[in-house]
Amino acid sequence: MAKGSIVRKIKRWKPMAKRPIGSPKPRWEDEVLEDIKSINISNWKKVAQNRDSWKKVVEQARTLYRLWRFRRRRRRRRRRRRRRMRRRRKGEEQEREEEEEEEGEGEKGGGGEEGEEAVEEQEQEGEEEGGGGGGEEEGGGWEKKKKGKEKKEKEKNKKEEEEEERKKKKNKNKKRRRRRRRRRRRRRRTRRRRRRSRRRRRRRRSRRRGRRRRTRIRKEEGEEGG
Repeated sequence: MAKGSIVRKIKRWKPMAKRPIGSPKPRWEDEVLEDIKSINISNWKKVAQNRDSWKKVVEQARTLYRLWRFRRRRRRRRRRRRRRMRRRRKGEEQEREEEEEEEGEGEKGGGGEEGEEAVEEQEQEGEEEGGGGGGEEEGGGWEKKKKGKEKKEKEKNKKEEEEEERKKKKNKNKKRRRRRRRRRRRRRRTRRRRRRSRRRRRRRRSRRRGRRRRTRIRKEEGEEGG
C-alpha cells in the first residue's frame, strides 16, 4: 500500500475520544421490529398490503406486554393532567368566591358606617328632645353588628375545620404510603434472602456430587490397578 493511501491511514489511526459504556439507546423503530419478530412475521410489508391480515397482526400486538405498558403510561399521564386541571379550576373558583365575599363584606361595612352615623344623629336628637327612642334604635344597630360578627366567626370556624380535615386526609395518605413502602422493602429483602439461600444450597449440592464422583472414580481406578 502506498504511504498516502486512505486505507493505511485508517488502519494506523488511533481515536482520541472514548465510546460511551453500554449499548446504544433503542429507537422506536427497533422496538416495533422486535414486536413484529415476537409475533413471528418475517416480511411485514407484504402483510400490511392486505388489510384483514394486518388487522389480525395488530390485535395480536395489543396483547404484548410492551404495548400494554406503553398504554398504561399514557393513561397515567392523562390522569395526572386531568387532576392538575381540576386543581387549577378549584383554586380559581375559590379565589372568585373569596373576592365575592370580600366585596360583600365591604358593602356591608359601608352600610354599617352609614347606620352608625344615623344612630349618632338620632342620639343627638334624643338628647335634645329628652326622649328614649334613640336608645332603642341604637340597640337595633348593635344587634345587627353582633349578628354580622357571629356569621363571620362561623365562616372562619368552617374554613378552619375544612383545612384541618384536609390536613388529616393528607397525613393518612402519607402514612399509608409509608406502610406500603415498608412492606415492599420487607418483601424485597425476603426475596433476596431466599434467592441467596437457594444459591448456597445449589452450590453445596454441586460440591457434594463432585466429591462423590471423584471418590467413585478413585475406587474404580484402584480396583483396576489391583
